[in-house]
Amino acid sequence: MSESSSGGPALREWALRVVTWVVLGSWLGSWGLFAFVVAPTAFEVLYAQGTAGDVVAPVLATLHRFGIAAGIVLALVAGTRRQGWLLVVWPLGLAALCAASEYGITPAINAVQPHSFGPDQQKEAAARFSELHQMSRYVFGIVGLGVLALVAVEARPGSRATQQPDT
Repeated sequence: MSESSSGGPALREWALRVVTWVVLGSWLGSWGLFAFVVAPTAFEVLYAQGTAGDVVAPVLATLHRFGIAAGIVLALVAGTRRQGWLLVVWPLGLAALCAASEYGITPAINAVQPHSFGPDQQKEAAARFSELHQMSRYVFGIVGLGVLALVAVEARPGSRATQQPDT
């Protein structure tokens, strides 16, 4: 059986395109669901009990870890497909932002959060919490827009992501 009759490069290219689009769709979809449904609903429904953060935090942690993995996978696929340095570095940059948020910003938020609310509120801690929370929101937004832009780049006419493999 020759390489072309068994699928060979065409099958490999198809599989890499599928991986690219599944990862991009999952990343963008999960980011959008969190931003437009999960977080607003949690804070609307659970704000009075003070437990909205208890619901949102583990979901955000999962999204950050997924973003790290997704960025690495997309970079590996782009490198394998020889799509150029931008499509290798771009998702790695987004993964790095997810890592910075999860392992830098989030622990700092967790450290000041107990002193930021309630009867024992400390003004400095509350101000720092607000600053860190805003930073986290900016990073989340930048990653979401970065993934959306990556989808647009992958979908552009003539990109390797939209070309049919040679048979």
